[in-house]
Amino acid sequence: MTTAALETTGYRAPLALQCSDASTGEAVADGLQAMTWRPGDATTVRTARRSAISATLSFATLPGQRVQEFAKVVGDGPVTYPATPPTPFLVSVVDTQRRYLPQLFHISVPQAAPVAVRLYADAARPRPAGWGTVHGEVHRNSDGSPVGWALVDVTLNGGTRTALCDELGRFLLFLPYPESLPALAGDPPLGNGIADVTWQTTVAVRSQPGALTWPAAPAPSGPPDQASINGQAAAPLVDGGGQHATLGATLTFGVPLLLRLSAVPS
Repeated sequence: MTTAALETTGYRAPLALQCSDASTGEAVADGLQAMTWRPGDATTVRTARRSAISATLSFATLPGQRVQEFAKVVGDGPVTYPATPPTPFLVSVVDTQRRYLPQLFHISVPQAAPVAVRLYADAARPRPAGWGTVHGEVHRNSDGSPVGWALVDVTLNGGTRTALCDELGRFLLFLPYPESLPALAGDPPLGNGIADVTWQTTVAVRSQPGALTWPAAPAPSGPPDQASINGQAAAPLVDGGGQHATLGATLTFGVPLLLRLSAVPS
């Protein structure tokens, strides 16, 4: 006797997140708490669960998404989910181990694939071995007050990586050392060997406090919307009495590069 499936039920989560370290690119899931809700509606708050076999954080069900979560087909046909208008949600990601800054962003649900979330290092995070470290603070040139939620772009050997300041203007960034080492001076080389190896970096800041936006309750207190952070305009840096689009700084192998930046926010 031959049997055949008369009906198949397909299921997919309406929203899933794949979080990674903005510096190292490594996947992150342990210690993270992700929540989502409809803007302004505390009754729709849901908390994500981590996959048992991966670092994916998933929201199994969300309000108003049942049609997108389940689909039925007859026989061996493909599972096709009905098309529905996208629904706006807010997502909050918080690191309970305080390695990463909290993040808040808008998103349209459902999402057919996991959404990539880049997490920026908290200024107090321990430094991983084998990485170059750039850390410091960004202050307003006018009065010395901290510039919260500014972006600091550091270019090394042609590649640029970005750090995010916290509300007090503090930032931390990890950089991979270039594979090709610069030549040591002297023949034979003199000095302290690898301890004398340095690279030139270029530093730029993006800061536009007036453009930052904070979602209304029930959003937790903390960061502004990530899109408003990413959209900030460049802020000139002040050094030696003049304004510059970028500043140069020297990174020494094995020595953290400390920067105190004076900026003129847009």
